[in-house]
Amino acid sequence: MVRGLRIYRVAKEYEILKIFDPYAIAIMLALKNGEKNISRTNLAASKYAEMTIATTIRKLKQLEEYGLVEALPARKVAGVEERLYRLTERGRKIIEAISDALEIKN
Repeated sequence: MVRGLRIYRVAKEYEILKIFDPYAIAIMLALKNGEKNISRTNLAASKYAEMTIATTIRKLKQLEEYGLVEALPARKVAGVEERLYRLTERGRKIIEAISDALEIKN
């Protein structure tokens, strides 16, 4: 089971439904236009929801576990390892549908 999720009574085959909350959607919207590191993801997501870096990190891990976001291989930037995140095809389909339904243009 994924840590940090609320306990919902969801059928096993639809377990992915547990991931969706305003923070997950905000992060997916932030990644809709391309890959970003954690800081830039958090900043872009703040347009939709206020969250801490810790929440962004936690939600990115959960989205990754469900195959909606993927982490690219780490790269060195100014001597520090930086990981970029992007939507998977599955994640892109879902956020496009949500964007269309909510008429979010970005």
